[in-house]
Amino acid sequence: IIRFYKDPAEFLNWTGGEKRVMTAAQYMKQRKEFCHSEVFKAATSGLHRIIYGPGNEDWGGQWGGCPDYDGLRQAYRDNACFFFTGTQPASYTLSYIEAAMTGIPIVAIGPVFGNSLFGRSQDTYEVHELIQNGVNGFWSDSIPQLHEWCEALLNDKGLAMNISQNARKAAIETFGKEHVRIQWE
Repeated sequence: IIRFYKDPAEFLNWTGGEKRVMTAAQYMKQRKEFCHSEVFKAATSGLHRIIYGPGNEDWGGQWGGCPDYDGLRQAYRDNACFFFTGTQPASYTLSYIEAAMTGIPIVAIGPVFGNSLFGRSQDTYEVHELIQNGVNGFWSDSIPQLHEWCEALLNDKGLAMNISQNARKAAIETFGKEHVRIQWE
């Protein structure tokens, strides 16, 4: 497989200064299980969260609007944690690649949620294969576990910095422009 790529020079300087969990998706509530809006809602319950993207105005004060490219890159830098809800039928989206490339610590759904609409007939979700728990992010199919990891990343800056550095390194090795260019050659 030759993956999409991103230029690492465009995604730099994660700080996590905003102590909140972010996600980026379109029409989360309307798409329901196609982007696991209920999983996101439950796993981030009681935490400060922000949702970017069109069609999410119904999240009220938790909606971050529809930032342009530069604004979204700034959101990745500023927020403490990125919650990847997955999308169906796609295994992952550019938001996952951009978040990882920026180094924002990622908490992601696991393969049970990731393949839930299609069962084993379409076993394409692979984010859990890209993330090594506790090293370059976290993944789980347990809502309490997802919540616990989000909370830990919001409250433990040392843990978040370690995950950030490893996530960015792994993202560059997997999705970096030069790495993918070599594959195309």
